[in-house]
Amino acid sequence: MTKAPKVYKTANVRQIDERNRLAFKRTGQSIVFVITAGSAAVSLTTFGITWTTIAVVSFSLVLLLSLLANAMLIFDSRKRRKGPKHIAFLTPSSGGQTFYATMLVGLAQNASRALGQNYIIVPSMPAESFETLSIWALFASLEDRQLDIDGIIFIPDQPDHHFEELVGFHEERGDVPLVLVDVYFDLDHCDERTRARLPSFVGGDELTGGRLAAEITIESIEATAGDEPTVLVVNGGIAPWEQQRAKAFRDSLRARWPGVRFIEMPPINYLRSVAYETTLQLVRKLADANREISLDAIFACNDDMAIGARGAISRLLREGYTFRHRPQITGYDGIPEIREYIEEGDPYIAGTVDVRIEEQARAAMLLMQKLVRLRQRRSEVQLITPRAVRRGVAGSTGG
Repeated sequence: MTKAPKVYKTANVRQIDERNRLAFKRTGQSIVFVITAGSAAVSLTTFGITWTTIAVVSFSLVLLLSLLANAMLIFDSRKRRKGPKHIAFLTPSSGGQTFYATMLVGLAQNASRALGQNYIIVPSMPAESFETLSIWALFASLEDRQLDIDGIIFIPDQPDHHFEELVGFHEERGDVPLVLVDVYFDLDHCDERTRARLPSFVGGDELTGGRLAAEITIESIEATAGDEPTVLVVNGGIAPWEQQRAKAFRDSLRARWPGVRFIEMPPINYLRSVAYETTLQLVRKLADANREISLDAIFACNDDMAIGARGAISRLLREGYTFRHRPQITGYDGIPEIREYIEEGDPYIAGTVDVRIEEQARAAMLLMQKLVRLRQRRSEVQLITPRAVRRGVAGSTGG
């Protein structure tokens, strides 16, 4: 028969010495401590277990739970490492410009070729102008979608304007590798400290590209231009690195024709529709009383704007304007659409500078795979040499 537990009032608890506690422990006798507080009574029953033992057991349980939690975190981390890597592709474009779409396709193709790895490209294109956003806002939008981002490939709209912001993200979020694409920082004018702060980037050689555009233009108008040709320059961006291609183009033409006349279009952010309207207005003003226009060449700082300018020329011809010499248009980027004009022998599209978008995408993806694997904040630079694509010359190259 089970013995009834002995009852001790709290006033007598302190009188139990160590010897008695050991005795109770050895015999396994039940003890009940009754704590009285007014009419309420609370009972705590310990079956031969001391307070020290309870504390040890409690600590052990807490330790075990902590170890289990850490094991789950380690398991989840290893599972994520073995699972697909999410690479965000951030652009300032809503997707309307062909360059960004071509770059996205190139990234997706190269992500699928990674041996032993599984990469998923997550595009994020803002619904509003990038000038009102930042890389932090674009990254936050991905976090709001509850996506675990392992790296970011980013085409900034104005990298020089957002320089401190980009460097800040690179330095503060070193756990998320950042690779900039289609940019060109003038490293020759950066001190060692600035170079060390730069994120990794992949871009084209802007100076070489500008010189190649000039070569295409010179070849196409040399027979008819005379000593003082008139050339319209359709500018895209305002950032210094973006203006280098146009500067190299102008320098090369001045070396050939010191009296060349340039008509500069204000930067229009690479938009085809704006290039069409602006070219239409500027070239109309060049017409004389007989509606004849003297314009030898057009250099557009991207292919979308070159196609827009080509549309403006067609509109002017329909309106009854004539040209003293057929103006020759040179583009920049090498998108598939302008290649079709060139391959079909369009009489107004002289050529384009192919910045090798697919090669840039491949270099960016390989660099990202390396950074994700190393998990270290690094600053690496890869410049892709552009090549010239000329009308009537199959597989033409330059540089």
